[in-house]
Amino acid sequence: MFRHFCVYLKVKRQVIHYMNYLIKILFVVTCILQATTIYGQSILNQYDEQGNKHGQWVEDANITGIPERKCIYNYNHGRKDGVYYIYDYGYLSYVGEYDDDKSVSFSFFYRGVLKYDFYDFEYGDMQIGQLQFIGRCKSRTYHPNGVIAEQIIIYFDEGGPEMDTAYYPEIRYYDDNGYLYKVEYQSVDDYVLSKASEVWYYDKAGNITKKESKK
Repeated sequence: MFRHFCVYLKVKRQVIHYMNYLIKILFVVTCILQATTIYGQSILNQYDEQGNKHGQWVEDANITGIPERKCIYNYNHGRKDGVYYIYDYGYLSYVGEYDDDKSVSFSFFYRGVLKYDFYDFEYGDMQIGQLQFIGRCKSRTYHPNGVIAEQIIIYFDEGGPEMDTAYYPEIRYYDDNGYLYKVEYQSVDDYVLSKASEVWYYDKAGNITKKESKK
């Protein structure tokens, strides 16, 4: 009976993973269709009466190392607002959203495959020990099969969550079947040294098998 129950749980987990993967694919297709519609519009790159960017804009980023980057942004009187798309060499690389010039989510793709995303952004002065941040968010990376590989809590400064100055108090690691196998915790003191403070290991049943202190 227990064996059948375990098989049921495993099948259920796989079905959920594949459903999530299909949802991601549909999301990418929707984004591409929306972006194609934007390209087809005749009213782009307009200014308001004060000379601020307003409406939909298609821009060349001119980033060193990526000479062929196209960005599609929505502006509300000079401030980014709404969904945006970034293409590198004709491939969709980023899909994200701004709310009154503040990033609220974005996802990175490599040739149509979702690699990582950032979500649940919160802004405001946040102090942890002697460290000062302007916001926090969460992030996920993905295995090639679409299953979550890492879940990360991030505190960031003006540079944003992708910079080396970001603080990761917790990182959860999953195998390509979706099982949690490790959690790394980082103290404020170890943030300066860019290393984990503690590492907890788990079995597939979710039980802690080992705890390591890195101090």
